[in-house]
Amino acid sequence: MKKNNLIIFPLLLVLYEIATYLTNDAYLPALPNIVSDLATTNYLAQLTLTAWFLGSASLQLILGPISDYYGRRPVLLTGGIVFIISTIICTLTNNINILLMNVIQMEIILKINFVYQA
Repeated sequence: MKKNNLIIFPLLLVLYEIATYLTNDAYLPALPNIVSDLATTNYLAQLTLTAWFLGSASLQLILGPISDYYGRRPVLLTGGIVFIISTIICTLTNNINILLMNVIQMEIILKINFVYQA
């Protein structure tokens, strides 16, 4: 293994772990702003949080076989790239439906972090 990989990969693991906690902690206080900025109802804004937890709970059934087949590292790195893309889409959206779709996607990809820890 190259020396760069020995430094970069553990750093990515730390960043994934930080992202796990920061995304949820930053998201909850922003719910009133989501309602006003996207001109939506409280129900739909709270539904994004429900989608977050459903994506988290359901993914555990899928991640084990995927990581067993492909290996943990490729699954983790692919998930990181998709998470970044999904975060950018969530940041730039002006539609609650797109936000709902990407929140589910973000949570699914974020839980790939736990594949490496398992």
